[in-house]
Amino acid sequence: MPISKITSIVYRSAFDSAHGGQDGKMHSHTVAFEDGTSGAANTKTQVPYYKVGDAMQYTITEDNPRYGKKLKIEKVQGGATAPSLAPDHQPDYAQPSVGTPVSPLPHVNGPTAGMGVKTALEILTKNKGDEEITQCICSTAFWQAVYETASDIIRVMQTIEGGRLAKSVKERNSGVVAGRPKPGPGGSVAPSTAMDDVPF
Repeated sequence: MPISKITSIVYRSAFDSAHGGQDGKMHSHTVAFEDGTSGAANTKTQVPYYKVGDAMQYTITEDNPRYGKKLKIEKVQGGATAPSLAPDHQPDYAQPSVGTPVSPLPHVNGPTAGMGVKTALEILTKNKGDEEITQCICSTAFWQAVYETASDIIRVMQTIEGGRLAKSVKERNSGVVAGRPKPGPGGSVAPSTAMDDVPF
């Protein structure tokens, strides 16, 4: 049974189950390991008993070409430890040093994550032919780009949902700051633009 350290845990969703916890639900997470394995794992609580950095042993209970792997994750038995990666194989999301405060991962629900990944894929595969797309999906660098792009899209969504909006079109284009014309080069006042008809 493989043993490896957990590098990320992303909450996916909850579903009703006869084997669920006190709330009658099982909770699904996407768990990634340092050895490159990742898949879905279910727990009886929303916060699993394992965390990022823990060395755990796992079994791949299902490997579906369309839906990916399903994992059964257990505590390491018999005092075994996870193998250490060579320095040049350390993940780029290495854990902070001891004593560094760690912020909890923001919750991203399944539909939001799916939308982020779908949009990222559309952006990164735009104007590419089938053969080029096939080459892309076999590349680790491509999926890292999908991960980063989707994360950025979701962060923008969360910022807007939190009520933090960018400046309006009128503010961005009017050249007016705090009700006064913005000085141009040399201190001259920039000419006003006809933005009074823009409603936002």
